[in-house]
Amino acid sequence: MDGAVWLNIHGGRKPYTVTWADPRLFSDEIILYQAEEAQYLGPISGRDEGCYGKEMGCLKFEGQAGWIDWQITVPLTGRYPLTFRYKTEDRVTALLLINGNDIGKHLVFPKSGDWQDYQQEVNLQGGKNSIRLQIENQSMLALDYLSVPQKAWFEKPDE
Repeated sequence: MDGAVWLNIHGGRKPYTVTWADPRLFSDEIILYQAEEAQYLGPISGRDEGCYGKEMGCLKFEGQAGWIDWQITVPLTGRYPLTFRYKTEDRVTALLLINGNDIGKHLVFPKSGDWQDYQQEVNLQGGKNSIRLQIENQSMLALDYLSVPQKAWFEKPDE
């Protein structure tokens, strides 16, 4: 994994474990990427009391297919949880593309009635990434934002 080193030091009466990692791995920052500020085709921009952002805006797919594409940045290559804040009156299916590549993942947003979070883990490269949702059916879906932590999920390697 980029930037992490585990070092076991044995000496004296007890073994010591020292862990060094790139400080970017420990950021608690979560960045919100507003839907209405992304590139999109098909949905309309709207306002909703439950939306966050500069103008309480969101994007609404109102019975038409289309897509939304966020340009995001992460510090390191790794596995990240993407959280989509959404609302839908019925179950909605969307194809997820990462950097233009079909990763073979269809997201199924369950009927919510009110604003909910939907989370999906994906592998991202360090730096800029494109996150695209393609709405494939004639659906009613509102998207508020995509949130991305600035810390990759990874596990300590086996010793």
